Amino acid sequence: MIKSSHRDFKSFNAIHFAVDYKKSSANDSLLFVGIISLKGIDLVNKKASLGYWIGEEYWRKGIATASVQLLISYAFSELGLQEIYAYVFPDNKPSISVLEKNGMNRIGEINEYHHLTGMYRTSLKYMIRI
Repeated sequence: MIKSSHRDFKSFNAIHFAVDYKKSSANDSLLFVGIISLKGIDLVNKKASLGYWIGEEYWRKGIATASVQLLISYAFSELGLQEIYAYVFPDNKPSISVLEKNGMNRIGEINEYHHLTGMYRTSLKYMIRI
């Protein structure tokens, strides 16, 4: 993961960020709880795909919503992108909620092969533009 992330960064094909979480204000230590990425960065057409993963123990704490908000802001203000899109399975209601809370709108769906599940599945496509 680290080697491929470094390769992606050097080629500017993708940028991967660790998602840290401070459990309480009394404890200053940060916990690694997930990853968020911009992939398929296309500087010519000013767009990229957003993806994230948060450990199940940290769901429903607003971490994904805040992380997506930060990455969208970074993509638009620092990278000069104008379009961010994301794909989500229709049954992943929490992730759909995260995308919609961040101003992303459903623009369609695709049916494609997913190597992790070993079958074709429908995904919903969400997008935000500035």
